Amino acid sequence: MTLDLAAIKDVSVFEPHVGTNFRIEVDADNVLDAELIEAVPVPTAGLPSEDRVAFSLLFKTNQTLAQRMYPMEHDELGDMVLFLTPIAPETMEAVFR
Repeated sequence: MTLDLAAIKDVSVFEPHVGTNFRIEVDADNVLDAELIEAVPVPTAGLPSEDRVAFSLLFKTNQTLAQRMYPMEHDELGDMVLFLTPIAPETMEAVFR
C-alpha cells in the first residue's frame, strides 16, 4: 500500500502514529528505524493557504542523515517518500505545506 501524500490535508493522519516506528531506506543495503516523535501543525502567517494545513513531522533516528528524499515505510500507513532535513543530531524533519 502506498500513502497518497497529495490527499493528506492536515496532521491528523500522522498524529495517531506518534511513538511508532517508520523504516527509512537509506540505500539498497541500509534500512534505518526512525520513531515519529512529534506531529504538529506549523504556523503559516502570511503564507497563502491552499487546501492543506501545514504541519511538521519529527523523527528520531540512531544517525544523522543527509537532507534529501527518502523512501519510507510504516506498518499501518504503508509506503511513502518524504523529504527529510536534519534539524539536530539524530533528528530528522519532514514539513508539509
